[in-house]
Amino acid sequence: LASPKLAAVYQLRDNISLRALAGQAFRAPSIAERFFQKEISGNTSFVPNPALKAERMNSFELGARAQFGRWFETDAAYFHYRYRDMIYWIALPQEIGQFEPIFQVRNLNRALMQGFEAGVNFYWQPRLHVRAAYTYLDAKDRSENRADDLLAYRIRHALNFGASWRASKYEMSFDGRYNGRVEEVFLYPNNEPEAYVLLNAKATARFIKGFAFSASCNNLLNTKYEEL
Repeated sequence: LASPKLAAVYQLRDNISLRALAGQAFRAPSIAERFFQKEISGNTSFVPNPALKAERMNSFELGARAQFGRWFETDAAYFHYRYRDMIYWIALPQEIGQFEPIFQVRNLNRALMQGFEAGVNFYWQPRLHVRAAYTYLDAKDRSENRADDLLAYRIRHALNFGASWRASKYEMSFDGRYNGRVEEVFLYPNNEPEAYVLLNAKATARFIKGFAFSASCNNLLNTKYEEL
């Protein structure tokens, strides 16, 4: 399978550019997705599917970028991904006397993921840099025999942000992210990961030429969260 891509950029003004991208891509199933049978710790069974096919995707994106002097820049984009034969976990009906959940990896007929991204960067001289980026994702199962419209383990709202400050021999920075609540899961139903905010910080000092001393602290808020 081929993965062609086409991109175009138009310089509307000296400080504003527009872009468009289109392409096709594919992903072959992994060995685990085709032949996995048992999760020991979770007591969950899986039915192998050696006939699993590669998923294919048609993508399209429109975006714009603008810069205002040396102190502010922004970027925004709309993306649209259409999937055929998306590789996806499906819950199978349990047989009589079977209490553990059972799943199989199959190809969805159709799926759609679309949304937009927006980001800003603010600079004050060479000392201060503040940034933020937000992503909205609408992920839907479009198969005819679907149980519902939602795709599992997709985060609808995500925000990344950070700031850094530099003066002489010292530098301080922090970064963080907000991930919205996961609305759909296939393992452990009714146990969807909740929204969370994660903050990290770092300080660096350069007292001796050629050496840097730093201290950092991750998860300042002691947040309980799940990585997906």
